[in-house]
Amino acid sequence: MLQSHDAECSLTRPKPSRFPMNFSCHLCHNEGLIAVPEYSALKRVASDCKPWPEGGKLGVCPVCSTAQAVIDDHWRNECDEIYSSYTIYHQSGGEEQPVYSPGAGIPSARSDYLLSCMSEVVSIPYSGRLLDIGCGNGGFLRSFCKKFPGWRLNGSEYDAKYRSEVERIPSFDQLFIGDISAATGQFDMISLIHVLEHIASPRALLDQIHSKLKPGGLLVIELPYFVENPFVLPVADHATHFDIASIHALLADTGFHPHHLTSNWVPKELSIVASKTPAPGPVVSAAPVDPIPAVRWLMEVRDRALAVARGSRHFGIFGTSIAGNWLYAELAPMVKFFVDEDPSREGKIMNGCPILLPGQVPPDSDIYIALPPQIVEGVAERLRAQPGCYHLPPAGPVHCPLA
Repeated sequence: MLQSHDAECSLTRPKPSRFPMNFSCHLCHNEGLIAVPEYSALKRVASDCKPWPEGGKLGVCPVCSTAQAVIDDHWRNECDEIYSSYTIYHQSGGEEQPVYSPGAGIPSARSDYLLSCMSEVVSIPYSGRLLDIGCGNGGFLRSFCKKFPGWRLNGSEYDAKYRSEVERIPSFDQLFIGDISAATGQFDMISLIHVLEHIASPRALLDQIHSKLKPGGLLVIELPYFVENPFVLPVADHATHFDIASIHALLADTGFHPHHLTSNWVPKELSIVASKTPAPGPVVSAAPVDPIPAVRWLMEVRDRALAVARGSRHFGIFGTSIAGNWLYAELAPMVKFFVDEDPSREGKIMNGCPILLPGQVPPDSDIYIALPPQIVEGVAERLRAQPGCYHLPPAGPVHCPLA
């Protein structure tokens, strides 16, 4: 059973007042970010899907309009704490999260899906040299090796935690630890799969990458996209919340031309394939997006889920990734279980709660679907015949371009 909550939400009210902060934008270096005061009251989540307390600072640059974390000692200390115990894909035992095909709900590994999309629009040579920055336990490298076995693979990470795993990948050459200046030689392709949003100085990193990429080489970037997935805004260790305008401008300023910049490949994400250019290129005409409606939509989701949980005998959350864990942070200890369609997560325990498949949900339960507006309807349709009462989040925020 499904319960939709389509009543008019508070997102259409006038914007709250904003006040200047004495911090500079880490993209254009303008002084005086504009604060989003409501944000600091939201609970947060680490990028490895672990609940995190409130207290973050979200700002918007009045010049380039980029939404971003305030990069101060508090933010850096939190990141150090998060990364000191980082557990990649811990809900699925280290396996990369699946991407579900629209409507059918058939899963495939995100990197496999991304490379399939890339292959349709970019001619990738039979052989070459790849550097995957922030390679983690090798998910993207493993997928790349299967599809392009003639390439020599390299990875870069801030520590050697997953060295043994990546070194077992066929055609793997070397793992570079620390700053990418340690990576020797040049590369035919450099990938940043969910890395750039973590970097406090993204312009400096792209400048380094430019010098490491061969003429004609490709830069592949995958980013969370808050415009289609507001749940990524409370990720505590994300430095920049890119939209199309901000990533295009940054690429142009650092000497890259995006051949493909789309949100149509991996749901809720921006996928970019770019190449080096001898001089800065034109900036895309897309208007920057105001993050305030997304923040206020999150508050609406929290408040409505809280109302459901208070009136329920058995309350659960559908989703075990970023969104589900953020909502858990807001509602614990009222959450008794999680629900996920991924069979690899069945029977696992997360935050002390069991993970159930939809068919295992107690019939007298209420389950809040913690998914972004763009995909919630398709999932809800698949859940319609399942036991329990599923509650949908409110209609998505109306995003307004920033002046």
